[in-house]
Amino acid sequence: MSSKKFFLVAFGLLVAIVISILTETKLIAQSTTDLALALALYHAPIHYQDTDSTKYSGDYITRFDYDNDWRGTNNWDNLILFPLSAHAYYSVAETCTHWFITYSFYHPQDWTDIPFEAFLWSNQAQEPITAQKLLQLTGYPQDSPIEEVELEYFFRNCAFEQEWHNELQKSQFAFRAKNTTG
Repeated sequence: MSSKKFFLVAFGLLVAIVISILTETKLIAQSTTDLALALALYHAPIHYQDTDSTKYSGDYITRFDYDNDWRGTNNWDNLILFPLSAHAYYSVAETCTHWFITYSFYHPQDWTDIPFEAFLWSNQAQEPITAQKLLQLTGYPQDSPIEEVELEYFFRNCAFEQEWHNELQKSQFAFRAKNTTG
């Protein structure tokens, strides 16, 4: 009787594997409940994106493992060797009052001509930085728009101290409150 149960379990597993291969169903760290999937599909964004003219397929939105491995260091080399089917990742989390849906996209080759400007400003103690000086140091025209943002501005939406926080968290809130002006 034991060998019959083993055979049935093995056969069921084999059927499940064959069905998943034939349907190309791949679920990776996703909620598989019908409601979560329905929410994710209903609220899914329409994604438009410009592609680079020299190697446009590198800007396609696809799976991280499009080349059948989990090594991201070889994705640029494998770009022309594998099909790049459209793919989006999603996550659905539920609280007592809200659903939080997150969408993530992966590009096998992602670049920009200027990701950010970095420069060495050796005169900082003697001369304050101004918008005009910053544009001069980075080589942009003087009429270029620029926005100056204080570091503390990034912490404006942080949580506030609660009675259930531990001592380390409370000290971090105290540090933020002391160093945030708005």
